[in-house]
Amino acid sequence: MKLFWAFILLFITACESKQSYKNQSKLLEVYKSKNDTIKLGPKAPIKKNPVNMFFLRDANYEKAKKVCGNPKTETHFVLNEKPIVGIRKMVIKAFTKRELSLPITIKEIQWDNGDKNYIMVYYKVIDENWEPFYAFSYRKTMEYTDEDFENISPKEE
Repeated sequence: MKLFWAFILLFITACESKQSYKNQSKLLEVYKSKNDTIKLGPKAPIKKNPVNMFFLRDANYEKAKKVCGNPKTETHFVLNEKPIVGIRKMVIKAFTKRELSLPITIKEIQWDNGDKNYIMVYYKVIDENWEPFYAFSYRKTMEYTDEDFENISPKEE
């Protein structure tokens, strides 16, 4: 008999918590200061920042610019014209030795995600669109030297 009442009590508790869960969306967000409580109204949905690696590494340049606005910097360079130095040397990972010798025009875009990082995205023309082929994130406060990128090598053929 005790088992029966325990089951009934558990069932009622589960129903009440399910009902309160349904009503949570109607609750007001409350901010408590030192002296009083201020009701702010219904909770606003959290907007996700579109300037993030997951979006930028897959979106072509036109779509990225439409969603994220203007980039912090925009630079063009041809892959085999000058030696690749500094942080730009990261792009070497995306090409084979043979591809590095070709005159491929690269668009280097630096996006500011408003956080502690910049996102660098490299684009090349594929079917008349600037498509991303390599992206990475780095801290705004970091200072890099050429020695930091010494051991980066092209991908295997």
